Amino acid sequence: MTGAWAVARLSLRETLRARTLPALCLLFAGALLLAGLSAEPADRFRILLGTSGQAAHLLLLLSALVLGAMALPQETARRSVFHLFSKPLHRGAYLLGRWTGLCGSLLVLCTAFWALSLAALALGGRGRIRLPLDPVSARGSSWRFQLKDSPPPDRI
Repeated sequence: MTGAWAVARLSLRETLRARTLPALCLLFAGALLLAGLSAEPADRFRILLGTSGQAAHLLLLLSALVLGAMALPQETARRSVFHLFSKPLHRGAYLLGRWTGLCGSLLVLCTAFWALSLAALALGGRGRIRLPLDPVSARGSSWRFQLKDSPPPDRI
């Protein structure tokens, strides 16, 4: 199990060293900036909220595909995979470590997207966000995003 953790740390370090995560964060910030600039001031909060969610989903999916697919060819080109397999490391531990490192890098990316979304909503959105608990729901409680100065949504 220590071999899998070593591979996971190595995978996360290589992802951070390759500077793909900061490039994706800049792309995400650019998408939020374009969405905020192109929206009307009255609808800016809703457009930023929708854009941040959809851009985060798309970029996380693309980064998972690209980082996962390019992990082994990059290691083979640098010949670091041969050094790993020369040690008593099972292939299952290698795959588990690679998967854990990829999940860690996606967690770092998701946290950065979350922080950028909150900053864009705080700077570009109007009003404050409140999350009222709706006790009248068929399946228990539900949370709804709502602007503080907007009227409550219609009940069904």
